Amino acid sequence: MKSKTNKALRRLYSDKILDLTNLGVGTTLFGQFIAGKKFSWDITIIGLIILVLGYFMSYILHPKN
Repeated sequence: MKSKTNKALRRLYSDKILDLTNLGVGTTLFGQFIAGKKFSWDITIIGLIILVLGYFMSYILHPKN
């Protein structure tokens, strides 16, 4: 019973981290265009770092079988 619950929670956390990652990157990148300011490569790189870290954490948490 505990193993099924643990796998289900890990899958849920993995999916939610992906959702948060996509929201964070989306607001970081598209927010630059909405703000009407000059495009910043620094903010773009930060958004890509968030993307890579979020996907990596999701991959680590996702149950293998």
